[in-house]
Amino acid sequence: MVEARIRLCEDRFQTIRRPIVVLWGKKRRKYGPHRRISQTGQPRPDRLLYNRDTIPGFPEVAEELRFAVLARTSAGDLVGGIRASAFWGYLSIELLWLSEPARGRGIGTRLVRAAQAFAVQHGFEHARVETTSFQAKPFYEKLGYEVFGVLDDFPPGYRSYYLKKRL
Repeated sequence: MVEARIRLCEDRFQTIRRPIVVLWGKKRRKYGPHRRISQTGQPRPDRLLYNRDTIPGFPEVAEELRFAVLARTSAGDLVGGIRASAFWGYLSIELLWLSEPARGRGIGTRLVRAAQAFAVQHGFEHARVETTSFQAKPFYEKLGYEVFGVLDDFPPGYRSYYLKKRL
């Protein structure tokens, strides 16, 4: 039998560390071959201000909260975990993993509830998750998540489901 202790690991980042596409060029024409498109993992701060300065009410992301919730046996063996992030009022469960012996024992439910509780403690009001038709859609629905979107043939031959929940 697998008994697990749930532990939270927190890591805070000052900025979102995701590639951002940046457009620039001379303003001779609105559209044209003089425009270049490039991708960078470290955009200049002045280029990130465009949305904030031009879209009324655009929400600031002062800090993205990234964390993990881990399940270990009494011997310290890792049997499952969640990788998550939170910003703009939403907890985003990016990855939920359980070892085969840990499945069907309530550990996944405990992991999700621990992640949700952590998000609520930090002021987040919603949660979202993506899963596929061969994975955990019924599991998340049992925990109160509702499907708000479906992407057919992603991955090929399957569906991706997007679920949300008010915390």
